[in-house]
Amino acid sequence: MIQKMKKNRKTFIYVLISFLSLLTSCQKEIILPTAPLPPQPIITDTIIGATGMSLANEIWVIDKIGINSQFNTSTIDDTLFFIDNKHYVNSNDTSTYNLYETGSSYTLTLNGTLWGSLSGSIYDGNLTNGNISGLLFRNIIFGGDNSTKYYIWMRRI
Repeated sequence: MIQKMKKNRKTFIYVLISFLSLLTSCQKEIILPTAPLPPQPIITDTIIGATGMSLANEIWVIDKIGINSQFNTSTIDDTLFFIDNKHYVNSNDTSTYNLYETGSSYTLTLNGTLWGSLSGSIYDGNLTNGNISGLLFRNIIFGGDNSTKYYIWMRRI
């Protein structure tokens, strides 16, 4: 019986040591809060799309315009100086414009033209080649399918 007690005592000591080592090896992980990120600028300029297309510092000439038809056109010589991403000068008058990406094309809106504020779709090729040939623009104030259609021919110089 003494031997059995000695064996139980060894088992007890083994269990006690295992329990104590397990108890002392566990420690709570201290989680420190991370510092907040510095303020980031809010980008509100939607004129330059993801591709970075811009008319800034470019000069374009409107050669002709067709009102309600591509065949009934008037030849004109109207120079547009795009001075930044929002403004252009035409006949010494400064007006605003917008150029933004709309899926597979860009929308160009020219405010303050002789024909009112005009808006139309143009494409990558028009911007890279510097040539717009008879693309449809509409007056944005009167818009819709029944509004006057303007077909514009213009080129970058």
